[in-house]
Amino acid sequence: MNSVHAKTKSRQYLTGVLFLAATLTVETHACDTGTVRDAAFYSVRDTFWLGMVFEENDAESRDRYERMAAWLERQGTVLNIQAEHILPDDVIYLRLRYGVEKPPEQLPATYLAGRHPAESRSVVFMTWASAPEPDFLEGLRSNPVLARITEETPEHWGCVLYSPGNGKRRGEIEAAVAQWKRNHAPGVSMIEVDRHNGENQFLCRVAGMDKSDDDWAGVVFGKGKLMTPVLVGQAIT
Repeated sequence: MNSVHAKTKSRQYLTGVLFLAATLTVETHACDTGTVRDAAFYSVRDTFWLGMVFEENDAESRDRYERMAAWLERQGTVLNIQAEHILPDDVIYLRLRYGVEKPPEQLPATYLAGRHPAESRSVVFMTWASAPEPDFLEGLRSNPVLARITEETPEHWGCVLYSPGNGKRRGEIEAAVAQWKRNHAPGVSMIEVDRHNGENQFLCRVAGMDKSDDDWAGVVFGKGKLMTPVLVGQAIT
């Protein structure tokens, strides 16, 4: 490969954004015994790739890339986003790592991607014509929803992420959370996610939330593992 894969190794997971290739029914039963939940804390964390595509002799883009990569490096264990410089002619790497079939039409360009275990393929979640602004990365580091997931998953079987649409399913979700707290210590917690808040944009895209009027719910446990399938609208019972 011709790419210069300059890698920033950040080891901490970006919580709430991993997918399991199993049914909700099976995994909920397993969580009741603690087997899946406990194993999830020892599993390998997923990595997200922030690949900036630009020519080797593009000094301005290289400077911006190096500042972005250095910022990620300074975060230590806070984020698990790995920065990479990719040369435009490395089409094989773009396809295998990012699921991008052809080089971007305009340079520079940046892709934020991750692996979708259920489908064994890479998925691009966000793109930029140049590079993400520092405020975007800072927003991931300080996101309140991700912070709560990090704090609460070790103390519970898991966390129910609830994103209200029309709110019709709120009562059912709150009742289920209360029942788990009563009957299955240490119970589960409920975290509300505003899918219309720009700060949650990346989380919503990875979790597959849209901006419809349907309520959305998903269960997160361990190192941010999200059970699949997630529940939308009338599927929430």
